Amino acid sequence: MTVSLTSSKDKETIFGTIFFIIWVGGFVVTLNAKFLGGKVSIFQSVCVLGYCVFPINIVSILTLFLKSIIPFLVRVLIVTLGFMWSTKASV
Repeated sequence: MTVSLTSSKDKETIFGTIFFIIWVGGFVVTLNAKFLGGKVSIFQSVCVLGYCVFPINIVSILTLFLKSIIPFLVRVLIVTLGFMWSTKASV
């Protein structure tokens, strides 16, 4: 949503592309887990990817609405913390 709010291009295409990337990522993670002998479904992988993307979404909403209030370096710190949260969630 935040990408489509700030974009001047076709919003449906942007949403569809991001949706497709998440599902393909879930498929790739599922294949890797299956090749390594794990028992995971595509839906479990997409769910885990959702948990990993959630902090980045929260950070993007914060920076979108607070862009004029928060200085640039504080936004960089917030984005870094969101990235670290997402990385920890993926491990």
